[in-house]
Amino acid sequence: MLRLGTDTLGTCSDITVSIGTDTSTTTDSQSYFVFGHLPVGNYTLNFNTWGAAPVNLPGICITTTQFEDTTYIGTISLLAGDTNNDGNVNMTDWGVFRPAWCEKATTTHINWETYKEGDFNHDGIVDAKDFIVFRINFGKQQQPEGKAKKLTPMPAKAKKTSAEIKLSFNIETLEGVDKNDLRVGNIIYLKVCIRDAKDFLGGEIHLSFNPDVLEVVNAPVPSTTLHTCKINRIPLEKGEIGIQAGDYLKSLKGNLWEFMNKVDNKTGKIDYAVGVSEPQTTEEGEFAVIPFRIKACGVSSDVNFDFEDEENRETIFVAQPTTKIIGEPVEVQSEKITIKVPLVFNDLNSTIVYPNPVRKGEVTEITFTNLPSPVPIMLKIFNIAGELVFEGEKTSSGNKITWDLRNKDNEYVSSGIYIYLLEYQGLTKKGKIGVIK
Repeated sequence: MLRLGTDTLGTCSDITVSIGTDTSTTTDSQSYFVFGHLPVGNYTLNFNTWGAAPVNLPGICITTTQFEDTTYIGTISLLAGDTNNDGNVNMTDWGVFRPAWCEKATTTHINWETYKEGDFNHDGIVDAKDFIVFRINFGKQQQPEGKAKKLTPMPAKAKKTSAEIKLSFNIETLEGVDKNDLRVGNIIYLKVCIRDAKDFLGGEIHLSFNPDVLEVVNAPVPSTTLHTCKINRIPLEKGEIGIQAGDYLKSLKGNLWEFMNKVDNKTGKIDYAVGVSEPQTTEEGEFAVIPFRIKACGVSSDVNFDFEDEENRETIFVAQPTTKIIGEPVEVQSEKITIKVPLVFNDLNSTIVYPNPVRKGEVTEITFTNLPSPVPIMLKIFNIAGELVFEGEKTSSGNKITWDLRNKDNEYVSSGIYIYLLEYQGLTKKGKIGVIK
């Protein structure tokens, strides 16, 4: 007789334990199971049950010195919530669990043999307790052999196509800044839109972005749709960032549950997943809206669906088939969005002055660049004694202004060291200029 460890989220009863294809047994309510008269040797045990991913436990050694009736083999974890046994808890499992949960299926239900996949705690009814297990485990993978090994990545696209999704990019800002005048600090919106989503049941998206260029923020999202759907959100920790449901989700009927809402501004990763209580007939709209703040200028950032293959993060949309009760993933059309941030400056911190020093007779002007543009900027030039040599307001063009080395009397200044002072909307920048023969 051998025994499994227990799991606080479920049960260790009714777990099929097998050795090879011919020998199997089932655990009892105390998580014990029996194999009679096992020959001496090393064995790999296979564990499987409804509502959980199967897993193997190798290295079980039966020796001639084992006289105890009971042998404790340690703890093995079966991932509850995996209704389709693919080793992951994601939206493809929602198609089985949702109808069983909505109908509060019990052992007497006509579809119990299918619906029991949603009975994660094996208490004979699919209810809120099972939903809590599903939500807690959402996004997790079964660890083979009890170790932190990664599974073989799923295919990039599902075979069947009943919907598609596309990214659309909206670069309007909350301050109403012109879309051609993106600056550091502006907020822009990335909208994930769903199309042809017949019988939409749920979906999850996984995005990556360049955290050196962009960061997700908790900013209000303009909405044109009346919020009719009750959205059951995952509570965020204090200071935590999450993305927001789009108008498509807000306008759905009934209830919507967020299973995953994670943003990592350090690594540039986004995970978002939702499921609805009944299939929806609305075919298109904004699935999610992500407010980004621009962190750097003169650069670009790619925003991509899905992560690297080895991380096994697949964007999935699930529709309710008309002939089956099991939801299937639908093919998604992934697009890479490149966000180009022009070389635009909000302050004077990046000012560059050239040539410096300047040789009289070879160059007739000095250029101040990396300035806000096009805006009026005050330029003042002082000699080393602190006397004002030149003062004038110049309108920047192409992020720069120039000084022609003339003083306020329109005469060329003599050789020496000068101090320049730039002023713009209460900001100042000063430095030295060398003029040599």
